[in-house]
Amino acid sequence: MRFAPEYVTFVLNENFEDAKALLLSPLMAIHYAHLVMLAERDIVSAGEARALRDALDRISQDEIRKVKYDGTCEDLFFYIDRVIIEACGDDVAGRLHTARSRNDIDMTMYRMRQREFVLALAGATFALRRSLLDLVDRHRETILALHTHTQLAQPSTVAHYLLAVVEQLERDWPRLKAAYERTNRNPLGACAITGTGFPIDRQQTSELLASARMRGALAAAIERYDIVLVDSPPMFPVADASLLATMVDGVVLVVRGERTPRHLTREAIARLRFMQAKVLGVVLNGVNPSAGEYAYRYSYYFQDAAGA
Repeated sequence: MRFAPEYVTFVLNENFEDAKALLLSPLMAIHYAHLVMLAERDIVSAGEARALRDALDRISQDEIRKVKYDGTCEDLFFYIDRVIIEACGDDVAGRLHTARSRNDIDMTMYRMRQREFVLALAGATFALRRSLLDLVDRHRETILALHTHTQLAQPSTVAHYLLAVVEQLERDWPRLKAAYERTNRNPLGACAITGTGFPIDRQQTSELLASARMRGALAAAIERYDIVLVDSPPMFPVADASLLATMVDGVVLVVRGERTPRHLTREAIARLRFMQAKVLGVVLNGVNPSAGEYAYRYSYYFQDAAGA
């Protein structure tokens, strides 16, 4: 199908770029989760599942993000679909779409990305509260004339005024937590409108996409081993690390010297604390011991972690 040049330039191209940035990771996670469910429910054969898994494994998200929109596909979904077809053929690739629709896929992608936004907003409120509390500590005795109806009213302190703002931000915590819980729901299985006649397992895809199934794997590992270490994906841009952090006894954040921005380190710690994870400390790697600023940079990250 060919599209009008104006539609390609001002609609489809922008949509493709936005989808690469925001929805590619959720889309791939949905593909994997749905495939696992189809295979375990015997809706697709073992051979088809293996071929589809191999096709998905060949897709590099980094390479996909470099692709420029050329108008040959309507959007990112169909572009990924074409890549899968090229890897395993039309018939097998079509099996991946059994018992699902663009409708429930889209809604699931949006929810997965939105929960990231909620986490980020929570982290930002924690960071703002921390900054305000730093100011409070420095201005306990700084006098401030408070106004009411544009008139001078009562004397107070800067600390007193800022603590009122901090308290307002604290009230956002239960609201954001509730927003996260309402967002973190799985529409997969609704299909186009009324569901499907295939014997799908919606609970399984929900667990896979929410990492809840990981709890069972961790429990089994703990029964066999004294210490279990989990190497998670990066904190950004997906929610996996944040969710895994709620299932373990403690989290050690790894940052790379001269590569990890300070604000991301602070935001990562705030996000972990939003999830009520226990942050044990920070490991700083990629540091050149012969560099003159080694001690400074170690302190730079350590203070961020300790003071967050």
